Amino acid sequence: MDNKPHLLIVDDEPRIVRTLDRLLRPHFHTHLANSGAEALDILRSNRIHVILSDQRMPQMTGVELLEKTKQLSGNTTRVLLTGYSDLSAVVNSVNKGEIFRYITKPWKNDELIETVKLAADISSNLYRTAKREAARGASTVAGDDTVPTILALNPQGELKVMLEGLVGRKSKIVSVSSPQEAMDYLKEQDVSIIVAMPGEKVKEDLEFIKDSKASHPEVLSILIVDKADSGRLIEMINEGQIYRFLCKPFTLGQLKIFLMSAQRYQKRLREYPEQAQRHTVQRVATREEPGKVAQSLLQRLFSLFRPSRSGA
Repeated sequence: MDNKPHLLIVDDEPRIVRTLDRLLRPHFHTHLANSGAEALDILRSNRIHVILSDQRMPQMTGVELLEKTKQLSGNTTRVLLTGYSDLSAVVNSVNKGEIFRYITKPWKNDELIETVKLAADISSNLYRTAKREAARGASTVAGDDTVPTILALNPQGELKVMLEGLVGRKSKIVSVSSPQEAMDYLKEQDVSIIVAMPGEKVKEDLEFIKDSKASHPEVLSILIVDKADSGRLIEMINEGQIYRFLCKPFTLGQLKIFLMSAQRYQKRLREYPEQAQRHTVQRVATREEPGKVAQSLLQRLFSLFRPSRSGA
């Protein structure tokens, strides 16, 4: 019996597909596609743990394919592989594709294998959880009346007003002016969403987002910047697993949609804490073997959410 995880490789260049197949076939049961349409047909008839897709393809881009994959097969972990740092593609990979990793060509073989192994391990756990939940039937978790906390880092006047106007009494907004203040609050209080607007010390603010995701994978982060940079955004995908990204100028409607989406997803994470495994960050993965990462993360998430369910 073939117990290898199933990997779907998608690229419109057959040579690239063959190269990736040779590299990854020893570790995975590989499925190959040269277009988004072919990939979707495979997804409909197979349980796929990881989809590794190129971005620039005719008819359907990689981001478009991964967005469809998210709807069609939610437990499939999504990885984008591309040789072009197209800013709009990077932004959409976050806001639409909700990808696990963004890998640039040319890739390093060892790093690519380990990334896909980690993605497959996480997906396997998600599939097992989904099977248990289906067998158990409807969720037994009681409705959560807790008012979620939004931690706002460096909110400028208009942003704070916007946040308060959007969430009203449905959420509690806590404003902080430094990464240290934010981390101190995060250590002591239950936070659902971080809205970060990097200030003068951009590097320190971004490091906080990375550190917060490594220690609190269940907390979702929305990053708002004055100017977008594709390289830095890729870094924040892989090392910070940001949930959504906004670049000024943006509309009140865009921020509202992202906040509502984050609140819905956070509620699901509280109900099914195993889902937060998909937000494992790159720096955590490099320190431990993929299987140990997912297992230790799963144990920590159960301990994090158990007290809030019991009313403690």
